[in-house]
Amino acid sequence: MGNIDNYHWDDDKSELTKAEHGVGLDEACKLIFYDEKTHWKVFENDNYPNQYRVITKTKKGFLTLAMEDISDEYGEFIKLISCWNSSPKEKGKLKND
Repeated sequence: MGNIDNYHWDDDKSELTKAEHGVGLDEACKLIFYDEKTHWKVFENDNYPNQYRVITKTKKGFLTLAMEDISDEYGEFIKLISCWNSSPKEKGKLKND
């Protein structure tokens, strides 16, 4: 399990995401949350009620990151689930600010 601060992810899933979409979860975390120039928006997806998504435009293009809050015997953290190139509908949510 990889992590940066309170963000955690599965390393195998991060490698799969990188192979499929060109950006691993570790890099997505840095691009979205640790670049002060990045503007991002949080939104929910009715199909996944325990998750929320962040969409942003980065130097790698538009990205959508799925994540969820976890609270267990080890503490509280944010689990990064997957990342992909944003769809036109997702891009529209960012532009409608």
